[in-house]
Amino acid sequence: ITAQSQGFQNQFLFEKSTGEYSNYGLELLINRRFPSLSTWLSYSYTDNTYLFKELYDQRFPSNFDLTHTLNLGGTYTRNRLKMSGGLHWHTGKPTTIPTSNVLTAGTETIIYEPPNSSRLDDFLRLDLSLQYQWRLKNSTKLDFGISLWNVLDEKNIVNSYYKVIGSEVVRVDQTALGFTPNTSIRFTF
Repeated sequence: ITAQSQGFQNQFLFEKSTGEYSNYGLELLINRRFPSLSTWLSYSYTDNTYLFKELYDQRFPSNFDLTHTLNLGGTYTRNRLKMSGGLHWHTGKPTTIPTSNVLTAGTETIIYEPPNSSRLDDFLRLDLSLQYQWRLKNSTKLDFGISLWNVLDEKNIVNSYYKVIGSEVVRVDQTALGFTPNTSIRFTF
């Protein structure tokens, strides 16, 4: 792999190097269905690491390493009504933070800790949805749906990086959507 293709936003941002990527893991999925109800639970454990010998002499977590991931969901159907919900949780993504002495003297170069040696906060999102279908004539149908994404309005930081503004190092957080309602109408004929 090349360093440029991995989305580094730390001390390797402008580095051109080749390296190795390894990924080991385990995944478990349990799905149970009943006449009107379907439920599932999934868990995965992964160990994703890089080795860029020219940049850093040890393996370190990849930018995409989510060590633990847990999903829980279910759908309930009754006549023309369908309700569903899902809970998604995973450990925070690896990140690299500046040292306490963050700028090189006389330059605007940030001094970082070892690559991906810290993690963002864990990610948590609960989603709910409801859909109802009306049959109008023969094969004509009208579907109406409403969904609520991130019902708990969690502030999930999905990426973080640092930049120099003036003479200060500023952290920039990129967050997932907060509470987001959606509606849909579908007419089939």
